Amino acid sequence: MPQPTPPPAELVAAEFGLGAVREPPRYAARGELGHVWRMATTSGVWAVKALVEPVDESTGADIDFQLALLAAGVPLPRPVRARSGAAVLTGPGDVGYRVYEWLDLAADQRVGAAAAGTLLARIHARRWPATAVHPWFYRPVPAEVWPDLVARARAARAPWHGLLAGRAGDIVATTGSVTGEPPRDIFRCHLDFNADNLVVGRDGRPWVIDWENSGGADPQQELMQSLHELGGSGLGEARALLAAYRAAGGTVGRPDLASFSLAFAVQANLLALYAERALDPTRSRKEQQRAAGRLATGLAGLLTVAGAHRLLDVCRRG
Repeated sequence: MPQPTPPPAELVAAEFGLGAVREPPRYAARGELGHVWRMATTSGVWAVKALVEPVDESTGADIDFQLALLAAGVPLPRPVRARSGAAVLTGPGDVGYRVYEWLDLAADQRVGAAAAGTLLARIHARRWPATAVHPWFYRPVPAEVWPDLVARARAARAPWHGLLAGRAGDIVATTGSVTGEPPRDIFRCHLDFNADNLVVGRDGRPWVIDWENSGGADPQQELMQSLHELGGSGLGEARALLAAYRAAGGTVGRPDLASFSLAFAVQANLLALYAERALDPTRSRKEQQRAAGRLATGLAGLLTVAGAHRLLDVCRRG
């Protein structure tokens, strides 16, 4: 697969007021929502994210939220506004570009559960207002999707079809507990608070990245999702995250199985999305393999109803 098209460096530098370009952009990473390029200019080093989704009226609505959290002490790469005041530049081919301060990462280091709990509490403490929740976060794919995906994967002789077949019933059991209705008590949350987006900088500090997915949610539901995502295979790290969250002022309340609605809905939607992409003949081989890898990882670490009850027990005992 050819490397993604580099951003129009001179245009981005001019529109975002970054000075003159010192060297061509270098490809750095591929996230779910965009390709990240490292660009050096006379004013510094910048992360330029080329968005993979079309730009609409909501794109960039997270920038004030990010800046407020940064001012409140949440470590995140500072987002840069264009000279026009916009968070996003629509460039050639209608591709959207965003700019952040560049963050140098420490290799092979991860953010511990306690530090993650502290960061999540700081985010939730800001109680940034939200007006709606995207259906992706409360409405999972219908149960009948899974037999169809299993059959298509088997027909395509996908190496992962047996794993999907073995876990489809567990997925349906989780989504059966989701009402499909949006939560009422909502604030703006990160909504992708996982190990991929919690990184350690070369300064040794934990940082939170990738805020484009942020939006309205029930903070308690994001906490419960994070207990699963960052709690490790045992329950010790979940306890450490929860204790740090509480110590930093986070409110846990009285969670129940419905508190996992966000986690269950997103899990099902992501797994279905990855399966579709892995089976899509119009996608490149590399994109299909990437989707299949994400699918296998998600199925191996599936949050089941039993797993949710174990985490609820941690909350009750913690």
